[in-house]
Amino acid sequence: MSYINDYVRNIAFFLIFASFAGIILPEGKYKKYINVVLGLVLIVILLSPFYRFLSTGNFDVDELIDSLNISSAFASDVSQYEEMRNRAITSEFLTSLRAYTENLLLESNFVLTDLSADFDINTGTIMSMHLTVKERESPPGEPNSDQNRRPFIRIEPIRINNFAARNVESQEITDMKIMISNFYGVDVDNIYIEVQEMR
Repeated sequence: MSYINDYVRNIAFFLIFASFAGIILPEGKYKKYINVVLGLVLIVILLSPFYRFLSTGNFDVDELIDSLNISSAFASDVSQYEEMRNRAITSEFLTSLRAYTENLLLESNFVLTDLSADFDINTGTIMSMHLTVKERESPPGEPNSDQNRRPFIRIEPIRINNFAARNVESQEITDMKIMISNFYGVDVDNIYIEVQEMR
């Protein structure tokens, strides 16, 4: 097992040395000869396990299997780190998405209370958004602080019939969907908005 670790370490050190040498050496007619020598040394390093096997005749299969087990343990660590990275990216993406959406809704009659989204973690493309909103307690654009708070009287709309009231509410939600769709480039049909009842 230590032999394989040494083998990989030797290759890594050589590649670092060769890169460093390529940077330091000036451009000129000798550089191509130095590259040939470095290439030959790399070939010798790469073929050294086969030389060891052919010269001694006792290649330890158990050592090879143990090194492969270490590789699979390393792969599981990598997948755990990748999963942690994906969770962090998702969390940061949703936090940013929430902040931008709250800013989009500043001029509307609604406040964002919850947001979730389905998106491609590699490209950041949003496939669908699920928003929960509630009616704003103060008029749009007015700060909600105690110092600047003015008395706000809520006047319920006069409803002649329920169908007309639902269409007005539906139009506000449709306008909000179109605004969000234009900003994020998400299809309007993939934006779902639920309105919370006022308490």
